[in-house]
Amino acid sequence: GVFDGPSTRVFDPRAPAIAVDLSAVDDDLLLSAAMLCTWSWGQAAVQAAAGESGSRWLLVMDELWRVLTGAPGLIDHVDALTRLNRSRGVGSLMITHSLRDLEALPGPQDVAKAMGFVERSAIVVLSGLPRRELDVVGRVVPLSEQEKSLVAAWASADSWRPGARHPGRGRYLIKTGHRPGLPVAMRLTDTEARLFDTDAPALSQADRR
Repeated sequence: GVFDGPSTRVFDPRAPAIAVDLSAVDDDLLLSAAMLCTWSWGQAAVQAAAGESGSRWLLVMDELWRVLTGAPGLIDHVDALTRLNRSRGVGSLMITHSLRDLEALPGPQDVAKAMGFVERSAIVVLSGLPRRELDVVGRVVPLSEQEKSLVAAWASADSWRPGARHPGRGRYLIKTGHRPGLPVAMRLTDTEARLFDTDAPALSQADRR
């Protein structure tokens, strides 16, 4: 079974960071359940630790769309997980590929609640997005035409030259309310670039075909 016993791992509040690898779960519905359980476990552990030590915590919820599209009503569970975080010194970072993923949720109420996550966010960070996606984002995040053009340019097609750097890699626009967006560029160290290189496996598979 999958959920047939207590966790074999113990939350260590002294660790600088904790990541849970769910890559071995290859069924979409099961992955949604596993992610929600992981977030619930992490949320409970962080809240307990925050209450004891007074430390500040940041919960990173990656691939948000996978959980929300798993079944109708799951968005209420995610909402409940995060609603009280601010008063407990716990921040939440929700990551998804596209707001169009949220528009594809099972019902209009779920869609409205998901968009509410974005509207209530104090900070929104955008990476390269096509123009049509930015039109959707613009409904909930104030964006000027200059900001839309900048972010759309980061989504331009790759060069034909093998190994060329994507124009939008490491580039982000940080938006806070109606303030002008802050464009930033992130540079990886050599170690980080090696650890998080997802291009190499894809290129090696293409070479074998």
